[in-house]
Amino acid sequence: MTIIYRRSEDLRARMNNFLQSITGTNISYFDTFTPDNLIKLKTALSDINNVMTLKLTLACADWVCDFFNLTDNDRNELIERIENTKPNSNGYDIVLEKCKTVIEIKCTVPINGGQQYGPAQWGSILKDAVKLEKGIRGLPDTTSYFKIICLLDLGINTDQAIDRLIREVKRRTTESKARKELLDVVERLRVITTGDKKEQLSTHHVYIRPLKLILDSELRERS
Repeated sequence: MTIIYRRSEDLRARMNNFLQSITGTNISYFDTFTPDNLIKLKTALSDINNVMTLKLTLACADWVCDFFNLTDNDRNELIERIENTKPNSNGYDIVLEKCKTVIEIKCTVPINGGQQYGPAQWGSILKDAVKLEKGIRGLPDTTSYFKIICLLDLGINTDQAIDRLIREVKRRTTESKARKELLDVVERLRVITTGDKKEQLSTHHVYIRPLKLILDSELRERS
């Protein structure tokens, strides 16, 4: 028997499954939400990426302070700077002059819950890699800095997506100067894994460090 796709049924199931898992109720939110409810929900969800970026930035701050053996005072000052920075502000997400490190934060989730980044996603990641190499206003020369992209770690999906990005992009060719710049930076990408030491880093590479989100309570315990 042929199964006919029904858009409303698909969206009803997805919306209800998500909201019911959070609220613990069996209400059909799809059918009971008013237009005003939907608008308020859309507004709230628009900040989710900013929330995730903040939490991943704090997790990265925690990791980078451990990685470079920084003091508790350094850690607290870094966290305070992060908290005082507005979402979508210009500049690198983290700058650590003490250990000459610049970091960009990416909450990129592989497409369709799978194990690969889509073209727009890998383009965004590689643009940040180029940005780390070329410098920005306020820090135009990053030659002597360690350059790191912190990616949201979703386990094996993220590992395979990173591996696939590097392998597949290396096989691409283009005549576009801007696009060639993105393809070229892949040759200098390296992944920092658990167990790697700061002595292994080189300022000639751009490093990817996958990190999981951590709870605020975990951060407080470590501070």
